[in-house]
Amino acid sequence: MELFTEILLINLMTVVGMMIIGWIVSLIYRNVTVVDSLWGLGFVLIAWITLMLSDGYAARRVLIAVMVTFWGLRLSLYLSWRNWGKGEDPRYGLWRKESGEKFWIVSLSKVFILQAVVMWCISLAPQVGQMSPSPKHLTWIDIVGACVWTTGFFFEAIGDWQLARFKSDPANAGQVRRNG
Repeated sequence: MELFTEILLINLMTVVGMMIIGWIVSLIYRNVTVVDSLWGLGFVLIAWITLMLSDGYAARRVLIAVMVTFWGLRLSLYLSWRNWGKGEDPRYGLWRKESGEKFWIVSLSKVFILQAVVMWCISLAPQVGQMSPSPKHLTWIDIVGACVWTTGFFFEAIGDWQLARFKSDPANAGQVRRNG
C-alpha cells in the first residue's frame, strides 16, 4: 500500500510540475491555450511513470501505457495542430479580461493546477490497473478493455478528422456539423 500511495503522489506532483512549466510558457507568450496541448501529454507521463515504478503484472502495465500513449499523443498533437497560430482560446480570453491584472495568478490555479488535479483523478483507473499485482496474466476483461479502447480511439480520431474537414470549408462557417 505504501508504494501505491507513493506512486500516486509522484504522479500528482509530476503533472502539477508539468502544468507549472506550461503556465510559465503561457505567461511568456500571453496565451493560456498551451494548456490544451499539455492535457494528453500529462496522461502519457502518468502512464509511463506508473509503468516504471509499479510492480503490477508487466504485460498489463505495458498494454495500458501503450494505449494511453497512443491516445494522449494523438490528442495532444491534434489540439496543437488545431490551435496553432490561432491566438488564445476565447474562453481563456474572457477569463483574462474578467481577471485583469490578476490573470497571471488566476490562470495558475483556475486553468493549470485545476487541470493537473482533474487529469490525475481521471487517470486513477489506468494507474490502479497498472499497479494491480493480480491476476498475474491477461484476462478476458483486459482483452475486452483493449477492444473497447480501440473502437473509441478510432471513433475519436475519425470524428476529429471529419470535424476538421467540415470547419475547413468556408461554406460551413458558423454552422454546426450534424452528421458523421
